[in-house]
Amino acid sequence: MARKDTGNGRFRGGWRAFPRPHKVGERWLGEAETERGLRRPQLGQTIQRHIVGRVAPYESPLSDRFAATSPPLRGGEEPKPAKAVTILGLLLLTKWTQLTRYVSFALSQQQLDRTDLPLSQPRSLPLIQRVFAVLGLLLLFAGCTTVTPPDAVLAVPAPPQKYAAIVIDARTGKQLFEVSSTAQRYPASLTKMMTLYLLFEALDSGRLTKQTQIPVSDHAASQPPTKMRFRRGESIDVDSAIRAIVVKSANDVAVAVGEYLGGSEEQFAAMMTSKARQLGMASTSFRNASGLPDDGQMTTARDMAVLGMALHQRFPQQFHYFSESDFMFRGRLVRGHNDMLGRVRGVDGIKTGYIRASGFNIVTSYNADGRNLIVVVMGADSARQRNDHVEALIQRSLSPTMDGAKTRLMFAEQ
Repeated sequence: MARKDTGNGRFRGGWRAFPRPHKVGERWLGEAETERGLRRPQLGQTIQRHIVGRVAPYESPLSDRFAATSPPLRGGEEPKPAKAVTILGLLLLTKWTQLTRYVSFALSQQQLDRTDLPLSQPRSLPLIQRVFAVLGLLLLFAGCTTVTPPDAVLAVPAPPQKYAAIVIDARTGKQLFEVSSTAQRYPASLTKMMTLYLLFEALDSGRLTKQTQIPVSDHAASQPPTKMRFRRGESIDVDSAIRAIVVKSANDVAVAVGEYLGGSEEQFAAMMTSKARQLGMASTSFRNASGLPDDGQMTTARDMAVLGMALHQRFPQQFHYFSESDFMFRGRLVRGHNDMLGRVRGVDGIKTGYIRASGFNIVTSYNADGRNLIVVVMGADSARQRNDHVEALIQRSLSPTMDGAKTRLMFAEQ
């Protein structure tokens, strides 16, 4: 095929055109060699023919510098995670640089076919080379940083003056999470956990049975909601009373139980406080059996966790009551409001509570896959936010990556 000299060192026609003479690596290719067998091959073939074996491998100055400044490892010593990531970043950056040089060379040869551009006009950096260069630098910077995970951010759905929380591994007693767990808080209906503890003790001692009828006094019937709305002189059996306190959080039933066991609600509250001391709840004082507002009725998140674990360990045969979300009473279905039941697999109780002064409280038991957790959250702005927060704490406590990790709190006011 005839070839036409363009006058600027290029040949046009059906052949691949190269400047004459052309330098590849340390060699100058003559006219015959630049023409031989160079009919527009595929890109991979172009790289293979003109690059492989002709261009000296690219050596990164960064890799030489790193090798010169890095001390050798001792026998059996493994590289630190940060150094290992840095070495990996340097190797990948070197390989990417080699590839982009090869691709850039092949693409530059295609530009030689264009006679409308003079040889002196600089060619822009190919896009693929820019992309690889940016990725390589990002990986290099990532390798130079430490591998310490960033602080986890945990949204807290409560103001700091009301919020308190704790997560305890019930099997080992290890504390997994804690914020203001010893600060004084109002227990609200979490109080009924102690009311039930004393009722379970009475069952175990044989003082009463589940068929024993508990009378409802005028004082008990007059309690504000939530309640079962008993009238004075009516009674409720012990089994139904337990379900009414757990599921409905019935204030009238809790007071009736307290009066039956203690003679009066005031005396029963003293029994509750005494039992709290026996269990190690040093910062808890009870003034009533229901958890209705009283300035002297205070507790802590840690004490409530202790009570939750005591209920599970001391009365395993009765703990199933805390996993019930509804029950039948006098022909009607009574529904509860512990939405954690059925929401998270493994959650099997135990009690919620709310008064305006306390916010939304909860003690939750998680028991699945060989893990048993007690989670206490106090002071949330709403029941839904409280439940979301409990679920987040469970996931955090079950994650092995969060063991020992720092957690930064973001309160609702922020």
